[in-house]
Amino acid sequence: MEKILEFDLLIFTFMDKLIAVCPWLNAIVPVITRGGEWVFWLIVGLVLLIPQKTRKIGIGMLCATFIRLPLNEALKDVICRPRPFALFNPEIARQCIEGYVDTKGEFVKGWMKPEYLQQVKDNMAGFSPEFIQKWLAAYKYPYELGYHFSHGYSFPSGHTSAAFSGALGMLFMCKGKRQKLMGWCFTIFACLVGLSRIYLHVHYATDVFGGIVVGLACGLAGFAIGTLIYNKIVIPLEEKIKARLTKFEADMEKKS
Repeated sequence: MEKILEFDLLIFTFMDKLIAVCPWLNAIVPVITRGGEWVFWLIVGLVLLIPQKTRKIGIGMLCATFIRLPLNEALKDVICRPRPFALFNPEIARQCIEGYVDTKGEFVKGWMKPEYLQQVKDNMAGFSPEFIQKWLAAYKYPYELGYHFSHGYSFPSGHTSAAFSGALGMLFMCKGKRQKLMGWCFTIFACLVGLSRIYLHVHYATDVFGGIVVGLACGLAGFAIGTLIYNKIVIPLEEKIKARLTKFEADMEKKS
C-alpha cells in the first residue's frame, strides 16, 4: 500500500509544481471539474435524444450514466478509502465530521460519520511512522484554490467515472466522422476532468484510474443496453408513429 501512495504522492508533487508555475490554471480547473457532475452528462444525453440523428447516442449516454450511479457509490462504501486531505490527519477528519469554515469564511456542515475519525486512526496503524511523516510533510492541500473539501469516500473518483461513462457511452454509439469527432472531444474533456480532481487534491491519481475503469465498464454496458433499447423499442415506436402520421395525412387529403 505504501508503494501505491508513493506513486500518488509523486503525482501530487507534480501538481503542486503546476499550481506554483501556472497560476492561470487555478481559475480554469475548478470550472473543468464541474464537468464531472452527473447532472451535466444527464443534460447532454437528454439534448442528444431530441434530434433523430443523435437519439441513439443519447440513449447510450443515459444508460451508461444511470448504470454508473449506484455502482460507483457501492464501490466507495465497500472500499472506504479516506480522502487524501484527511489521510493520516485526524484534525482534518474531525473537521469533515463536525464542520469547518471554508476559504470564503462560510461554515460548511460536516458530512462524514463519527466513525470516520476512528477509521483514519486505524489506517495510520497500517503504515510505518516514517512513511506517515513523509506524507504529512510532502502533501499540501491547496487552500489557495478556494475549492472546499469534497464529500464522501475517495475510491473510485465519482467525477471521473461520471465523465468517462458519459463520454464513452457517447463515443461507442457514434457513427461517421462528425459524430466520432464529437465523441472524442468529450472523451478528451473527460480526461481533463480526471486530471482536475488530482490538481484540486481531492482524489489520488489511483482514484482517477479507478474512475476510468468504472467509466469504461459503464460505457460498454451503456452501449450494449442502449443499442438493444434503440433497436427493440425506439425504432419500432418511431415506425408506428410515422405510419400513423402518414395515414392521418392521407385521410386529411381524402377529406379535402
